[in-house]
Amino acid sequence: MNLRFFAFGLIAAIAATIVITTSSIAAPSTTASATSSTSSTSSTSAPAATNKYHGVVTAVDVTASTITINNKKLGTFTFTVSATTKITVNKTAGALGEIQVGQVASIVSNDGKAADKIAAKDKVNK
Repeated sequence: MNLRFFAFGLIAAIAATIVITTSSIAAPSTTASATSSTSSTSSTSAPAATNKYHGVVTAVDVTASTITINNKKLGTFTFTVSATTKITVNKTAGALGEIQVGQVASIVSNDGKAADKIAAKDKVNK
């Protein structure tokens, strides 16, 4: 009889340890936001822990060094582009001025404001 109580207690202790350990090692969530290019001054927040944005290019401003994309689910995002931003257009090295409105772009941004990497390609109609 004592062996049953010991086994039951041991199983309960292991289960509690697993639950506590799992909850304590969960990754902390981070948020990234990008400035909305709508006429209001609000910003659109991306889902937690997101640093990659996908959408259709709606504007490219070479003078201001910005690119704007629209994601159907998340809205419109504008990113600043610097000299260190890695840009590819149709899978070849490119420049901001080579990106065209209507292309599809994937943008990596660690802070939700500055583009670290841009991959733009022609939109494929299915």
